[in-house]
Formats: sequence, C-alpha cells, structure tokens
Amino acid sequence: MLDSSDKNRYHRMLYCKTKDFVEFSEPRLFIDYGYSVIDVTMLRANHKFYRFAKGKHVFQESSDSLLATNVTTLNPNIEEAFMVRGEGPIIFKSNKEEKWYLYIDEYGLRGYLPLETTNLDSGEWSMPEHYSLPFKPRHGSIIPITAAEYERLLREYGPKEGEIVSPVNQSK
Repeated sequence: MLDSSDKNRYHRMLYCKTKDFVEFSEPRLFIDYGYSVIDVTMLRANHKFYRFAKGKHVFQESSDSLLATNVTTLNPNIEEAFMVRGEGPIIFKSNKEEKWYLYIDEYGLRGYLPLETTNLDSGEWSMPEHYSLPFKPRHGSIIPITAAEYERLLREYGPKEGEIVSPVNQSK
C-alpha cells in the first residue's frame, strides 16, 4: 500500500471496521494530506462529524459522514492564537450547557490548555479567562458520566486526604 521511499515516509491515518472487536477488516486510508497527520479525535454533533487532528497545526474539519472524503476545513490552525505549538487534541461537550471544550497539548511547555466554543461550525475558539487543570495532564479521553457513576468512583477511589471534590454532573 505505501512505498518506503523517503518522500512518502510520513504518518497517515488508517481505519479498520469491526462488529465484534475480534475480526477486523483490512486497514484502509482515512487521512493522507501528503504530510504527517496524527492524534485524530472526533465528535458527532449537530448531525455532523467534527474531527480534530495534528498536521502542520492542530486543525478542525467537518463532514456529513464518518468516513467522508469531502470534508470542510473549519479552522486550519487552532493553536496559533493560544500557544507556541500544539498536539493531542481532545474534544468533548459540556455536561451543563451547549458548549464544547477542546484541550490541546502545548507539548514541552504548559501541557494541556482548554479552549471553548458555543458554535462548532464556526471554527472559532476562545480560552477561558479562568481555568484549573491537574498539573500537566497528558493525552487521553474525556467521557461524560452520571452522578451515580461519579459516586461509585468516589467510593472506590475516593479523594486524597484533604481534597475537596464536588460533582460536575448532577443528572442521573
């Protein structure tokens, strides 16, 4: 599929399909822009798919289907206004309001920095005036949990001595 000449040695995004996580299809090309693309994360909202990845910069695209080849670039360089360099984007919706958060890792410097928007289609992001994150979080995922799940996690793992913890999601 890919040749080993130097001009073609860069990261491409591939995908496989599975119904049972035992049997998988052959890998197929997902993203190839002629330069390395890594750290893809996706979100479905507003009847669209939004994908964020690290290419030459952290970029944002949208499409009507998951494996679409015709995508719309909404922002080709999200991190430029907020940081020196970025990678490892993580996107998630607020549990409380119609707002989305995008964390980008300013690797080698400040670590993850939060950005926010109320309009995914705009490609416009802002940095909250005030925020607090654990010291230097690394690449990962953020998923919503119910209040019951939150309470079960607290019972199992509990806060550290002297730590005050309050739930962010009050829905069950």
